Formats: sequence, C-alpha cells, structure tokens
Amino acid sequence: DWNKFTGITFTPLEPDYNAAMVGWRYNLTTREFEIGPYYNLDKARLSPNANEVISVPAGETFEFNVDYSGITLTYGDRTVYKPYPPGLTANVWTAARVSGWFGGNEVAPRTISYFLRLN
Repeated sequence: DWNKFTGITFTPLEPDYNAAMVGWRYNLTTREFEIGPYYNLDKARLSPNANEVISVPAGETFEFNVDYSGITLTYGDRTVYKPYPPGLTANVWTAARVSGWFGGNEVAPRTISYFLRLN
C-alpha cells in the first residue's frame, strides 16, 4: 500500500480526487523505504511503476519537487521525474498543499515519523 507524504491537490475539500503527491511505503524485505510519484485522477489511484520507485534507507534524506508540471524525486545519484498524466489539469486557482496521510488496509510494520522541511 502507498501512503502519501505531501503534494498538491486541486480539489482541497477532496484531496484524493485530483492531486500530485510523493508516495511512500516500507519494504519489509529490503527494510528500506520506497518513494515514488503518485497521482490521483478523478479518484483513480495512479501508483508508481516499478522503474519509478527509489529505495531510501531509514534515517536518510531525499529531495522532492511537486510543481505544476510533474513530480521529481532524488536520492543519491538516482532521479525520477513523472509529468502529470493526461486528464489531470494543474489549476492554480484551486491548488492547495496536501499534508501526509496514511492509507491502505494493513497496519504499518513499524512506527513511522518524518521531518518535512519546505523551502
């Protein structure tokens, strides 16, 4: 299951309707976090493809940028960029920052906390 870290929604009263976000999950096998570009389009969840996922060890820092053209994620020497999918329109008049939220149908395998620094 993918959790949401932060991003932009274009329907502030329903952030899971049309949004661009950084998705993350914890991989029990590798014991690392996985991050990837995550979109909601008319309530459809567009999870990252396997080649869009970056593994990040616990306690490490990664960089991200969510803007009106797409999502960029960087850890070490690996960068992933994914533009907005067709049909998702970046509307500056209704845009709002999305805070992180946990989703899915399983209990998390460990306690999670994070520090988010926005520039």
